[in-house]
Amino acid sequence: MRVVRSQTRMSDPPVLVKIKEDTSEPVLHRHSRDPGDLRENQVHIHLLRFADVAERIDNLASNLTALERARADRMLPEPHRNRFIATQGMLRAILGRYLEEEARKRGSEEAIEPAGIELAQNSYGKPELGDSFNGKRLEFNISHSRDIGLFIFTVGLKAGIDVEQLDRRVSMDNIAGRFFHANEANRLRELPPQEKRAMFFHYWTCKEAFFKANGTGIGAGLDRLDCTGIPQAGSCRIVGNDEEARERGSENVKWICFCFVPVPGSIGAAVIERTDAQLEVFQIDCLPSVH
Repeated sequence: MRVVRSQTRMSDPPVLVKIKEDTSEPVLHRHSRDPGDLRENQVHIHLLRFADVAERIDNLASNLTALERARADRMLPEPHRNRFIATQGMLRAILGRYLEEEARKRGSEEAIEPAGIELAQNSYGKPELGDSFNGKRLEFNISHSRDIGLFIFTVGLKAGIDVEQLDRRVSMDNIAGRFFHANEANRLRELPPQEKRAMFFHYWTCKEAFFKANGTGIGAGLDRLDCTGIPQAGSCRIVGNDEEARERGSENVKWICFCFVPVPGSIGAAVIERTDAQLEVFQIDCLPSVH
């Protein structure tokens, strides 16, 4: 967990800090089937347990580019290397599946080789599809913590995701006091130790997911988002409170935050760009076969 102090410019837009309960809450469906097609009204969240693919590391490594394999070879200890291979290899496998499904809609039977998918980063380091796939409108984000990884995929909607282990050793008081919103720090001081730990990571994952979704990363300033109104389970809307919205005399509803428990002992949050489409969120335990 690396915290970077913001270098916010005066021209930066105000952060979205106003929270509203969502009246069209997305439903979390757990599936053991293949996710199939990704439609515009859906968000797919894939859960990866690294232990489940431990015997398939060599196959997953074949999904990597030469640069990614070279990076993996330099990683020590071995568990770190294998987690990197599993995360990147499975990301490319899932992306390939979705891109092939989209190609079939257009009448094409083109095969997508996972290692051939061009990945890039925006100016803040958020991963995205490279130029050769820009027209596909497929958005994704990834997060991992210890033995699990999460992947989120949407069609044309910005999205961010984060997962943390609740027993992770961190200096909660120091981080909250220096980097969190004042309302969050005050709330944490009021809580008994066990509730405080759960609430700290709730705030953290919501912030990570939000700033990953809007593409800036946490360097934009963790204290610019007040998460005290976000429920620890379920969803809410994050409402824009900016100059443009006030001039229109309306609230600019742009993001939905969804909080959930990926596996016992962990906490996860996903933030998705809000649209008028009905939003469904799937947590899928069945991952695609390795190419």
